[in-house]
Amino acid sequence: MEGKKRVVPGEVCIERSEKGNHSRKAVLNMQKSAEAIVAER
Repeated sequence: MEGKKRVVPGEVCIERSEKGNHSRKAVLNMQKSAEAIVAER
């Protein structure tokens, strides 16, 4: 279970969003923006 505790915050949001699909799109948007920020670096 230690591996799950060290999950990336984004992945944790995805697990929670699966319980409420309405927030899933918001999580995907967060991931895209996060990837864009990383890409800029």
